Amino acid sequence: MASQRQNTRNKRTLNKKKDMLRKVSAVQDDSGHWYIIPAELEAEFNTMVDCDDDDYEAQDRFMEKFDKYLTGGDLNNVQLYAEL
Repeated sequence: MASQRQNTRNKRTLNKKKDMLRKVSAVQDDSGHWYIIPAELEAEFNTMVDCDDDDYEAQDRFMEKFDKYLTGGDLNNVQLYAEL
């Protein structure tokens, strides 16, 4: 009985860890700023990062979506974790 409870507890812990871990990509914008983004957003990042410098609305949309993933420094000086 105790063994069965332990197995159930172990399965729950494993499922929580799977939910917390997600594949990410390290990408740069045109200015060389680094972002750690969820891998599934990489194509969208690449499309949006190429917006025209004079299109301020597109730049605002880009920053609204990806600003939270900005590392604030070179990847060699940044601990790799991201709020996803």
